[in-house]
Amino acid sequence: MPVNADTTWAKRAAKAILLIRILVGWIFLSDSLGVGRFAKIGIPWPHVMAPFVGVVEVVCGSGS
Repeated sequence: MPVNADTTWAKRAAKAILLIRILVGWIFLSDSLGVGRFAKIGIPWPHVMAPFVGVVEVVCGSGS
């Protein structure tokens, strides 16, 4: 049974992108990394924005 290499590659790429988005979201959700970085670069309300960005990354990443 032949395997379509393009389909296999596309599935792997989609899984890799999802994993990267979840990991990025996790970084933003963690206090020491996300909030600290947001505060350091001057983003207003870092304690609100870092978790918000983390949730958006995870939710939007899981939908793609």
